[in-house]
Amino acid sequence: LLDDFISSANLELDKESKNKILKQNIKEALSELAKIFGFGFMDTTLYFQWGVSKEEREEIEKLILERTEAKKNKDFNTADAIREQLSSKKITLLDTPNGTIWEKINA
Repeated sequence: LLDDFISSANLELDKESKNKILKQNIKEALSELAKIFGFGFMDTTLYFQWGVSKEEREEIEKLILERTEAKKNKDFNTADAIREQLSSKKITLLDTPNGTIWEKINA
């Protein structure tokens, strides 16, 4: 069951790597499976950050902090420029009520 789910999820992500609704549904399903089977997955957000080196991760987090500060100061041009800079590196940002999270796009 778990193998089938993960295989299906990976196939769908290969087809639609930028589909935010699909990613959210997969995250929720992984969390539910962890509850059902009684074992913990890694933080589901980390699933979409695989393949990023420690150095890249630190740079991304630094830029996100700069972007957050720019948004607080209503410097939306800088905030948008940082989003574009990360997008050019195939990093997408998701602004949530709990802060900004990021994902690596493999397309």
